[in-house]
Amino acid sequence: KTKKGLLIKKGMPIISIYFLGEKFENIANVPIVKVNNQVVDLFSGEELALKEDFIEALTHKCFIVCIPNLKKRRRTELEMLLSIFDQSNRSEHHHILNISEDDFPEKYRQIIRRLQKAQSEQTLRNQMTLEDDLISQIENVWRESAEDKEKIAKQEKVIEAKEKALSESKKAIKEGKKAIKEIGKTIAKKEKTIEEKEKALSESKQTIEEKEKALLETQKSLAEKEKALQDQQDLIKKLQEKLKNNE
Repeated sequence: KTKKGLLIKKGMPIISIYFLGEKFENIANVPIVKVNNQVVDLFSGEELALKEDFIEALTHKCFIVCIPNLKKRRRTELEMLLSIFDQSNRSEHHHILNISEDDFPEKYRQIIRRLQKAQSEQTLRNQMTLEDDLISQIENVWRESAEDKEKIAKQEKVIEAKEKALSESKKAIKEGKKAIKEIGKTIAKKEKTIEEKEKALSESKQTIEEKEKALLETQKSLAEKEKALQDQQDLIKKLQEKLKNNE
C-alpha cells in the first residue's frame, strides 16, 4: 500500500538456479555459487546500498550448483538437500541414485519420498530408457556430423593446397612464357645482328673482289705499259745500231 492507502502491484524478482554438470574452470571445490548483481554509480564507482523495485525486477540474482563439487559436501542443510544430485551415489543403472531419507533433515524427507516413488514407477523408467536411446542417437548424429565436418575440412585443405599449387604452376608457366618471349626477342636481335654482320661481310668480300679485280687490271695495264716500254727501248736500240752502221 501507498501512503494514500492505494494498492500497487509489483513484479516479483527473478531468481535463477543453474545446475552445472561440469566443474568450474577457475573456481575449485565450491559446490554452490551465489551471483548477486551490484548497483553502482557509474560516475563515482560507488556501490549504491538502496534498492529500487524496478532494478530488482529486471536484473535477477542467480545460484549456480556445480554438481561435481557436491561430492561429500554436507556442511549445511542446503548442501545436504542438494546431495541428491551427487553422481557418486548412482547405482549401476545410471538413472537411479542410492539415497536414504534418513540421511536428510525431517523437513526434506517428503521430497525424498516423492523422488523415490517416482523412480520406482515403470512408466518413468521406460521413458528414461527412451530418452537414453534418443540421446544416444543424437550423439551418434553429432559425432557423425563432426566426423563429416572434419573430413570436409581436410578435403577443403587438400583442395586449397591443390588450388595454391595450381596457382603457383600457372604463375610459373606465365613467368616461363614471359622468359621464353624475352629469349625469343634476344635471339631475334642476335639473328638480326648476325644477318647485318653477314651482309657487311658479303659487302666486304664484294669490295675485296672488286679491289682484286681492279688490282689485276692495274697489273695488266702495267704489264702492257712495260711491254710497250720494252718495245720502244728495243726500237731505239735498233735505230741506234742502224745509225752506227750508216756512219
